[in-house]
Amino acid sequence: MNIEVQIYLKNIKSFFENDEESFQELFGGNMDYFKKFLDEVSFVAEDNYNNTGIPTLSVNQLMGLVFDVTNKPVNPTTFKFKDFPITSLN
Repeated sequence: MNIEVQIYLKNIKSFFENDEESFQELFGGNMDYFKKFLDEVSFVAEDNYNNTGIPTLSVNQLMGLVFDVTNKPVNPTTFKFKDFPITSLN
């Protein structure tokens, strides 16, 4: 795995470890969902990096993965992305 992807995943993990409210909102406190989410993020981030040179996932990519893992739609306008420093707007 590319070092930039590893750093990106570490930042995501750190964000959710430090923001319990966001962890609860997106994953319902379910650590299995979160682990699966991180696995899926790693695949997409690696693909993004290979195609663009940047591992960062878009809001749509992240919300799609949350839905895939939890089967719960998340409205990106209600989730506090202003505090989520690890997305791109593309």
